[in-house]
Amino acid sequence: MVALTEQAKGQVVTSKARFTLAAPEEEEQSLERLRRRHRDLTARDVLGAPEAPVAGERPGQCVAAREDLAERVFAALRQAPEPEQ
Repeated sequence: MVALTEQAKGQVVTSKARFTLAAPEEEEQSLERLRRRHRDLTARDVLGAPEAPVAGERPGQCVAAREDLAERVFAALRQAPEPEQ
């Protein structure tokens, strides 16, 4: 478990990472751009690049990493202490 060191409006700072509610959404947008680029490059690969099978696995790995990030963000926010007023 990562100890919380600070909480600010909409974000949690831990000793290892800074989480915000916007982070999963930003990563989803980046992932969608990656998917589009991969589709475009796959369509243009008329010579059959030897790296294509490995490259085809990468978007799935990115999805798993994005889901892990979302879970960590929401877990950190659930465990965050209430801000002092």
